[in-house]
This record gives sequence, C-alpha cells and structure tokens, in this order.
Amino acid sequence: MNKNHQPSRYAQIILCLISIAISLSIHSTQPTFAQSSSSILGIAWSPDGNKLATSHSNGNIIIRNASSGDILHIMTGHTDKTYDLYWKSDGSQIISGSFDGTARIWDTNSGQSIAILSNISDTATIAVAWTIDETQIATYGFDTNPGFQLWSTSSYQPTYADNSGDMTKIVFSPDGSQVALANLGGFLILGNPYTFEIQAAFEQPPSIEGGTYAIYEAAWKPDGSQVAGGNFAGDVRIWDVNSHDNLFNFRATDSVLV
Repeated sequence: MNKNHQPSRYAQIILCLISIAISLSIHSTQPTFAQSSSSILGIAWSPDGNKLATSHSNGNIIIRNASSGDILHIMTGHTDKTYDLYWKSDGSQIISGSFDGTARIWDTNSGQSIAILSNISDTATIAVAWTIDETQIATYGFDTNPGFQLWSTSSYQPTYADNSGDMTKIVFSPDGSQVALANLGGFLILGNPYTFEIQAAFEQPPSIEGGTYAIYEAAWKPDGSQVAGGNFAGDVRIWDVNSHDNLFNFRATDSVLV
C-alpha cells in the first residue's frame, strides 16, 4: 500500500489547523459534564451501548455510564491531547491515540493501561483501530515514515509498516469486508481489512469553495453500499462502493470539518 499524494509540508499545515481548532475549542466549549473541565476531542460508544468513552485535551480518557453520565473510570497516562478512540468488539478494551505520539490499550473494567505502543510518531498518533479479527492493531502516526503500522495484540510489537500517506481515520465497513482510510492527500482509500492492500481510491477534488482538499473524516452507510468523506473545508462527498461513482456532494459547514 503506497498512496501519498500530499507533500509533508501540507501535513504540517493540516496539523497546525487541528491544533488551532482544538485550542479554540478549549476556550469556547462548555464541558458536557460538570466533572470534566477539559475539551472533548473524541467520543465513542461501547459496543453494547452501555458506556461512553471520551478523549480529552488534557490527555485523559473518561469512561461513563451512558445512561446516567456517572464516571466509571478516569484513565491517565498520555502526556498530551488524546484524540482517537476505538473499542474492542466485546467492550473489554479500548485503544487511544494521542498527540504524545503513542497509543495505549486500556482495560475498560479496571481502567488500567494494558500496553503502550511507543514511537509511533514524533508529532501525533492520529488514527487507531483494531483489525477486523482483532489479532492486530492499526495505527497511523502523523507526518512520520513509516506512518502506518500494524501491531500484534499478543506481543504489542509491530508486524507491518508502510509509508502510506497521511491518514487521519481508519474505519471498517459494517460487514468487515473493507476498511476505509481518510487521507490528507485528498484520497478516500478502500482496502483489504486484513492486509490493507488498496482496492480503490476515491479522489477528493479541491474544495467546492476552494482551499484544502484533505480528507479528514470517513463514514460508512449502515448497509456498506456507500462511503462518505469530509474535508477540512467543510465539503462532504459520497461514493458508491461497487461502482466507485461519486454520487453527490454537499457543503456541510463554512468552518473546519473534524
């Protein structure tokens, strides 16, 4: 897999935009829960829907009862902003990616850190996910070579590495047959969920309103027939997974789409 159509300097610009957006949110966003005073940068439901995990600008991950909002665990260890979160399918563990350049695996019952995946990036670990069979963990380190890595869930050592472009999101299809990778070079990439070999690459043209075309978010339609990508300029494009046709586009916001 090798799809890098964006020079490194643009990756640095995008990271600066992320940091600015986070900085603004720290000063302008009221905490959702009274007991959490730091900005929420990521949020993820547990597979059974009973718990809600949030990642925070102070590096913490908080797990709450999704019905009452009561805090179950405050998990500390990251030394910079914590960003992406990904639950294991049985809800027993969660992965966090942080701007400290590491990823951590946490036991969601005890709230303790199980393992640390180190030296992913000097800048930020911006995307994390379990592979579909959960024998490996996928990480992407921002503006790093190699940026993309797979890690064994038994040894927590890297098993595969590839300089596959600047990715910001790793999202598996509902049936697990494909993985979508959001790419700062302007591509939404579909790949094999086990090997991450590229199967299709949908190009994001320059923004509808001009400006950056880097894709930052990706999401699947529940039936897996379509995939959507959103860029930093606020555009959303939707593609048909089988025909690869760009079905339609719309402008979702006049600000950064994160």
